[in-house]
Amino acid sequence: MLAAHLLPGQRERYIMSKKLMLLAAGALSALAFAALPAVASAEEYEVHCPKTPCIGTIAGTAIEHTIRLENDANERIEATSLTGTTSIEASTTTTGKTELFFKGVKEKITGFNFSCNSPGAAAGEIKTGVMSTHFINLGKSPETIPAVLLTLPAAGITFTCAGFSQKTVTGNIIGTITNVAEVCNKAAAKTVVKFNIKPPNPFGTQEHETWTGKSYDLTSGTHASDGTTSAQTGTGNITWEVGNEPTLTC
Repeated sequence: MLAAHLLPGQRERYIMSKKLMLLAAGALSALAFAALPAVASAEEYEVHCPKTPCIGTIAGTAIEHTIRLENDANERIEATSLTGTTSIEASTTTTGKTELFFKGVKEKITGFNFSCNSPGAAAGEIKTGVMSTHFINLGKSPETIPAVLLTLPAAGITFTCAGFSQKTVTGNIIGTITNVAEVCNKAAAKTVVKFNIKPPNPFGTQEHETWTGKSYDLTSGTHASDGTTSAQTGTGNITWEVGNEPTLTC
């Protein structure tokens, strides 16, 4: 209304000043949002490390939970134990790194139970190489189902068993954190991660394959592009360094 009573030159200067005010307001709003701290979404969890890196040692045995990799053709290998390390390398993050070593690995295909191994490894040993770890929530907010999403190296994990061809495992796998009360919002001395196949035991189907509407699956075949769906069972018990235990915000 004010602009209508101004002279032509005054009206143009008034309109220009209003535009500049709007632009300035928009810039200030953008800066205000940029200043807000970054937070994890409801689908992922932040983990806090007192002193970087937080290092955990991993152990598991077949007595505790069957350690098995199987595909949808019911081809299987089994291990007697697993070991490994996991690390959190930032004070606040949603990711980490994990490397596993499977021991006593034998095939369950030929009936002879030949040993399996990674290239250059001893008989019965398979090494995963470094896998990225993502701390996620499988539940829909406010439901809490802490889990980890492991992403295998881009080249996959290759192994050979005497008596049949070489296999390469690629993709991703989701495992649930089972000791929720011990790890959520408190420093945890131990974290237990369990990987299961989907009941009632359809071969090669992981218990959890979906997160944020996306599918995550393992494949194992004669080469990295083979799409044979696979599943892994086993439990990894992570013991953190005393005095430097991480806290999972969930």
